[in-house]
Amino acid sequence: MASTSPRSRCHPAVLALVVAGLAIPLVVTLVAVHEPRWFPNGDMAMIEMNVHDVAGSRPPLVGLLGRFGTPGNPGHHPGPLGFFSLWPVYTLAGGGSWALHLSGGFLSALAVAGTCWIASRRGGAALVLGVAAALAALMVAYGPVIPVTPWNPYQPVFWWPVVLLGVWSVLEDDLVVLPLAVFAASLCAQTHISYVGLVGGLGLLAAAVLIVRAVRRRSDRDELRRLALWAGGSVALGCVLWLPPVAQQIFGARPNLSLLFDEFSRSTEPALGLRTGLELMAAHLDPVRLVTGHTTLAFGRLRAPTGIASVLAWAAAAAVSLRLPDRRLRHLHTVIGTSLLLGLVSASTIHGPFWDYLMLWAWALGAFVLVATGWTAVAAARAVVAGRGTARPVRALNRAVPIAAAVSVVALTVPATIRAADANPGAQQANRLLGGVAPDAIAALKRSDTAGRGRDGRYLVDWDDPVTMFNLGIGLMNEMRRSGLDVGIVAPRALSLSNRWARSRAEATAVVNLSVGPAVSRWRSCPGATELAAYDPRTPAQRAKSDRLYRRVQAELAGAGLTDLVPLVRVKPRTVMRDPRLATPDRADLLARVFLTLKADADLGFPVAVFTGPPDLTC
Repeated sequence: MASTSPRSRCHPAVLALVVAGLAIPLVVTLVAVHEPRWFPNGDMAMIEMNVHDVAGSRPPLVGLLGRFGTPGNPGHHPGPLGFFSLWPVYTLAGGGSWALHLSGGFLSALAVAGTCWIASRRGGAALVLGVAAALAALMVAYGPVIPVTPWNPYQPVFWWPVVLLGVWSVLEDDLVVLPLAVFAASLCAQTHISYVGLVGGLGLLAAAVLIVRAVRRRSDRDELRRLALWAGGSVALGCVLWLPPVAQQIFGARPNLSLLFDEFSRSTEPALGLRTGLELMAAHLDPVRLVTGHTTLAFGRLRAPTGIASVLAWAAAAAVSLRLPDRRLRHLHTVIGTSLLLGLVSASTIHGPFWDYLMLWAWALGAFVLVATGWTAVAAARAVVAGRGTARPVRALNRAVPIAAAVSVVALTVPATIRAADANPGAQQANRLLGGVAPDAIAALKRSDTAGRGRDGRYLVDWDDPVTMFNLGIGLMNEMRRSGLDVGIVAPRALSLSNRWARSRAEATAVVNLSVGPAVSRWRSCPGATELAAYDPRTPAQRAKSDRLYRRVQAELAGAGLTDLVPLVRVKPRTVMRDPRLATPDRADLLARVFLTLKADADLGFPVAVFTGPPDLTC
């Protein structure tokens, strides 16, 4: 039986009020990002197209494209549960770009409600308010955009606390929570690879507890029946949730789970290592960074004495909990301690460059380290006061704790709400460029009476983009799809999406090409190309400055004897930056100057244009 009696749980009205208060920053953010219209590009456009595919004849079976595999055989995050979870609200809200934010915000609110509900089953109002304070701190730490943006590293951030408290509930023998925990764990692990080890380790802990419990109570038929009902039902739910990626593994032409296993078991990139892993964990467990929102980390600046102090305080609290009568504390510390070890392994084994989004889960872990430490301190103080045989101090402490927790919730929710009022979806330059051409290009296509075009055309979307690579091209395709046009993408580039979007030139009636930067002038002189829309965010003075910046870089490269790179500066800047001859120590200053010059030009913006022509058109 669950260790918490109904009388010790939080009143439903209080629980509803807390959840509603925590939802305020989410609502304000959704209002703020409603206007001006947002144009998803890159990963977000791919996410929207996969969400759209959920109800199609070929629903997604894997997650979003990741930094795995090779260009010819790319890997994806484990599963599509994130897409399936977004689909209901996205569809009901009309399927627009804001509907994507609305569905992301709704899922975050649902996760917050689930976390508070579990906390209400584990304790009274004080615990619910303490957990709510942790969630409010996370809203400050993550900022207003992350909770409503269903980018795959962002979508699990508020479901990870559900996993933590769900496993704690399993240790507490409260199996009613288990199905929710299975859903949350599956969503985290399928949506972003960084959660696989964490969820897997905690899943093994929960499974071991259930097996030991079943063995110990094997003579109690009623208890075994209860265990079988909840555990068996949760396992069945997990099997259903993991059916798409398993089916893709068995029947897919490119088994994704095998690719991921090979990627991480045979990686040629060096891991960050234990020392860096420890530094990263300490920085993410820093309560000062957490409650102030200073969560952007840079190597060389990872020193976090307050993070180390927080871990030491937690360790002391865990030791104290062994002497306290409340077993809930010991079980909570067990989950926290296991998660800290799993997190250290995860951080230490990151291969390749470190990105902040790889450890977003660690901020939540740091928040619940504070909850566990604070709760233990209160329990210890209550035990000391009670041992003196006076009831009045105990009553005063019982009144003071929920008040202090409530004040913390308000104190953290207010700045989170204020920041939410100025929220924007990010990637503003790409959003501005795509918004500058997509509506006009789509309108021109729909008006066209040229054979193979118009509303009944079958379009093949392609791009010539040395700047954003594929981000704007995928974004244009998504806008065309949403407007009702029949669109497809050349097969090699369709590997990042459902096969439904693959189209050959022979199957198309016209090609639509999005050109960026130096490619625009080339397409304007291309025979057979019709310009549909163009946009240049730069003023004449900024265009002149851009020309000067490029001439400066070209002169520097020519002076260094790298004349073959001079013509590539405008058309293939990434190729120039990756040239191994610039990676030598004697040319480090030159590489830095080239990078800074190209970045300064990128900050000015780029011209972008959309062209159409016959399906075999290339320029």
